[in-house]
Amino acid sequence: LHHGPKSRPTADKKRAFDRLLPAILRACRKHRLIGSALCVAIDSTCLEDHHASRHYLHRIGRTKHYSNYPKLTLAVDVDTHLILAALPGRGPNNDAPYFPPVLRAAHQQVNIKQVLADMGYDSEAHHVLCRSLGIRRSVIAVNKRGRRVWPKAKYRRQLQRCTSPRRRQSSSR
Repeated sequence: LHHGPKSRPTADKKRAFDRLLPAILRACRKHRLIGSALCVAIDSTCLEDHHASRHYLHRIGRTKHYSNYPKLTLAVDVDTHLILAALPGRGPNNDAPYFPPVLRAAHQQVNIKQVLADMGYDSEAHHVLCRSLGIRRSVIAVNKRGRRVWPKAKYRRQLQRCTSPRRRQSSSR
């Protein structure tokens, strides 16, 4: 009695979010909670997989080094904070490989006009992917990688030119 049936319920639960999301988005469109073209932010976060948080263990003097923990990458509508795509993974690792699958999953659900991301996703390939999906504006913070030189790649250089402090001061005069 303690052990349930094997594999069937677990397989159904694993893709519950993927089946639920289109219904949620249909309801949001019906009630006009989301627009026709959205500004989407993409970011990752690490989660605790232990009953005591890392902060608590550090506070009581029992630090534990986590080498493998749950990680979640989300694509979220900036205006409504509605989750458009989610991709679970394991950390610690680089955020950049999670960008294309999450962006494609969000793009299948909604029309995206702009993508925002932090320095962890800085790559010319990500800007090119956005353009290939019809997203005209991708604002991904440029990672200077320790040097004060202008990026050589087309979209990264364009973004750096637009966000440069010197450029903003001269354009406001």
